[in-house]
Amino acid sequence: MSNNAAERSSEGGLGRSKALEPFSLAAGLLWNDRFLLLPLCIVLASAGLVDLTLQSFGGSNEMGIMVLDRAIQILVVAFIVLRWRKRLQGTQGAPLGVTRLAARIAVVSITSTLLLALPFLGLLGNRGGGAFLFLLCGALGVVWCLRVYFYFAVVGILGAPISSGLARAVAMSKSDGMAALRSLVVPCALTMLLTSLLMMPSPGGRSILWMTAASSAEGIFWILSTYTALAYALAVFNDSEWRAAGLTPYRQERLSTIQTQGGTTLARYLRPKVGLWMCLGAVCLMAANLARQMNEPPAASVAVKSVTVSDYLIKVELEVEDREYKFRGFHPMAFSVKSKTGFPIANSLTSISLTPDGTNLLGPLYSKDGAPQTLFLTFSSGKTAAALRGLDNVWLWYQFQPLLAISPQMLQPLAPEATA
Repeated sequence: MSNNAAERSSEGGLGRSKALEPFSLAAGLLWNDRFLLLPLCIVLASAGLVDLTLQSFGGSNEMGIMVLDRAIQILVVAFIVLRWRKRLQGTQGAPLGVTRLAARIAVVSITSTLLLALPFLGLLGNRGGGAFLFLLCGALGVVWCLRVYFYFAVVGILGAPISSGLARAVAMSKSDGMAALRSLVVPCALTMLLTSLLMMPSPGGRSILWMTAASSAEGIFWILSTYTALAYALAVFNDSEWRAAGLTPYRQERLSTIQTQGGTTLARYLRPKVGLWMCLGAVCLMAANLARQMNEPPAASVAVKSVTVSDYLIKVELEVEDREYKFRGFHPMAFSVKSKTGFPIANSLTSISLTPDGTNLLGPLYSKDGAPQTLFLTFSSGKTAAALRGLDNVWLWYQFQPLLAISPQMLQPLAPEATA
């Protein structure tokens, strides 16, 4: 009777055979690849190491690093799944065609990245009322990515073309709408937990050592999520598509053996229930790190050179210097203008630049040696120039801390041509 049960594999969707459990199977896959995990983590950390090296020399190319990082992630995912296709391939299987299958995985992975990144970039550059449209596009992108989440496993294991691979991945997600989310819980939670732990010694990002360690921990997400998703797919492929892909004829026996090799302890820690507890711990650590960071004064020395006011506008010229950390962990967008007790005087920081009329500086400040630099900050205010000049309790704040007092004598009127 047990033999008959073993022969009845799933007919489609996520109707798994009772003998195959995704998280136990994922544990077996991880156990078999245990000697590859550290090298893969190092490879995934390489883009972050390049970025930190550039920052230590006072330079950075954020877009280039993001592209390099995504390319490495896609290569690692393709490597893992295609390696397992080769291991599961039968003696009569078709040639592997690694390059062709990797290219198919890359096409959909890049498309998913664009669907998630473009709305975010649109929000950053939005100056009109299109925020809702970008948010809607981002939400649709997330839904699409979850629908095709198992695509890389379908293509990598079954060798399916792009169109049929997408159709099979969508069918799997529709059969169990929570499958993708369940497979992501532990990878996300463990990555958040380790990153938060490694950021505790330097939550503001000043230390290169701890920044490198925290950045390297992010590779765990890509490794674990690949194995959990691959295990889900292996558990639900039916015998007919398995045979059509030229894989080993003893599907149930082969996968059951792999599943047994992982043991019960690792499988238990891969399940969503444990991941939720990890997530709770990670959120607590993240909140503690954020609280410490927001209450730290800047490592850079800050001096107010001038303050000019006009109706509903405050312009502040600062000189900043940071020889020790070279502005690592220094965020110009954290400045604000308030009273000493925290009552807002300026509504928001509208622009930051290195020259009076320069390009808006959206990201961190980079420097090779931390030498003095001039920052020009523009704040919007709900007060007229006369009201602003009449204030005697004006402070420049950094994050949650009052930093420097601005005396009434420093509040100079803005030249007429500057306000035109």
